[in-house]
Amino acid sequence: MIQKLREIFKQDSEFIQFLKRSSLSKDNQVYDQEDIEFLFQYMIKERNLRDFFEFYSNFEMQTYNTKMKMLIITHQFIHSNEEFSKLFTTLRLKNFCLLKHNHRNYETWLLFNIQIPFLSYLQKLAISFKNIKSYKICIFRKQQYSNIMIDSFKIINIVNMALSLVPNLKTALINYPYDILLQRLTFNIYQELQGYQKNLINSMIIILNENTKIQNVELYELLREIKVIEQKMIFYHSFRNLFDQKESLLAPLLIQKYFQNQKSSIQEYTCKVEEKKEYLQRSSRTRQSTNGETITPKSQRKQNYFEHQYSSQKYIKSEEIVIQEESEIQIDQI
Repeated sequence: MIQKLREIFKQDSEFIQFLKRSSLSKDNQVYDQEDIEFLFQYMIKERNLRDFFEFYSNFEMQTYNTKMKMLIITHQFIHSNEEFSKLFTTLRLKNFCLLKHNHRNYETWLLFNIQIPFLSYLQKLAISFKNIKSYKICIFRKQQYSNIMIDSFKIINIVNMALSLVPNLKTALINYPYDILLQRLTFNIYQELQGYQKNLINSMIIILNENTKIQNVELYELLREIKVIEQKMIFYHSFRNLFDQKESLLAPLLIQKYFQNQKSSIQEYTCKVEEKKEYLQRSSRTRQSTNGETITPKSQRKQNYFEHQYSSQKYIKSEEIVIQEESEIQIDQI
């Protein structure tokens, strides 16, 4: 009895009051971006972070619309707030598998085929927050080449987990074409995956340019995985009219086309290497024909360096051929 009285007279914090007033807690399809931007001001305090999850764990919030709003908000904050991600990995969202209106059959299907799998994906993102951040920094700065192969496969696992949602997303969008929240979620996932796709292709280019000792089998496996992702993104993009009416999303990145954009810079570098190599060879022949001197150890090391660099460019060209051949293989869609 005392506990109930405390709950009755308990005053909500300013943050909770805002959530109750905002569109983010209403059981409808209204999703005001201004409310999200205002929410950012509160989400810098750990207490508010905990209150956020407690608020959405309340049974009264267990409707399809409010769950979807919570998932969209969480997806946005996971990438921008490390403390939010840490807390998200430690919490159990009680009541999430329940529905306040269990007579709405379509909500049940969407809960088990879209919302719960997407929640698992968000947990994966939260757990991998630091790995994803360091991976992107590594690509931007072109550093730590020895680890980039391993990190690339970790990102591929994350991407594949998200892509496993795509068939059900398409089914849901076809059956519920006016679901604005579902459209927004599908849009956000596509945009995120395209960013990861670009990162993976860039990491492959770094490996080709900087690590000539990488084993062919590892590189081929990476190329194969990226190509599979490419085909699945093409399928994802094929039903964009269901979630991107403004046509603001870019088409999926194509490995072969991406490499062609890099080709001119690679060819220019190759020509410079060839010129230096020929110069060293001419210098060697001149010294041998004039006074019988052989190449000095220092000159030999320099020539070997350029020969090594030139061979690496041949390796890149050979991998471009592999990419071209791989692109001709028909990979089953999802």
